[in-house]
Amino acid sequence: MKRPAYIFFLFIVTCWSSTPLRAQEGQWSFSVSGGWVYMSLSQVDANHQRVVESWRNDGIPIEDLGSLKSGLFLNARGAYRIERDLALTASVAYSEGDVRAYYEDYDLTVELTRSVGFTDAMVGIEYYVPFVPLDAEAYIGAEMGMMFARAHATTFGTERKMTDTTEMEVVLDSRGKYRKSKLVLNVTAGADVNVLGPLFARLEAKYKFGKIGLMPGDIQRLAGPPLDESTVEFDFSGLFLSVGIGIVF
Repeated sequence: MKRPAYIFFLFIVTCWSSTPLRAQEGQWSFSVSGGWVYMSLSQVDANHQRVVESWRNDGIPIEDLGSLKSGLFLNARGAYRIERDLALTASVAYSEGDVRAYYEDYDLTVELTRSVGFTDAMVGIEYYVPFVPLDAEAYIGAEMGMMFARAHATTFGTERKMTDTTEMEVVLDSRGKYRKSKLVLNVTAGADVNVLGPLFARLEAKYKFGKIGLMPGDIQRLAGPPLDESTVEFDFSGLFLSVGIGIVF
């Protein structure tokens, strides 16, 4: 057997024969996961539709903006087993998504961009349910921490206008940046399934209570004085479904 193949075979045998000891006091674990989130951003989507309709009422048939209610997220988590059935956790979650609408003809181009995102820094506790098969552990938990929410809105375009002697290009440019942080709560349920030695797969469902309301920001409009607050409430509450991989050490 060639040396690289022998080393790989020895690693597999060592991992397979090692005891995970995942249910023991004093253990650390780390996992990364990713998945899908569905948030309560109906007001935000409705406001986007009103913006589209206002352009259409002005005779510009711009396409629809998509929904920002669902998207992808990433999560990293560390845990320390303080007792056989209890673990303290710390985690960071990140999500970012955007939608766009575009219209173009000879005289006019318009592009609308809207985005939302958040970064969560959480601490929590997990309780591991007894009487689960030895190759898996089910848990329920709660987390509390800070959500750092953000949103961006951009309207950009150009319009050509003719005078008696010259052609002018008018630039349309409106930009808004919103940010707000708030204490939020998560409730979680899931399972860790042993894969190979110290490695495990993690399946989790989580619900976040993250209504944040109006968001302060720096908004420059197409017309009128600048604003310092959003005109719609943001609610990042929603269901998170994820799958990931972790290691015990």
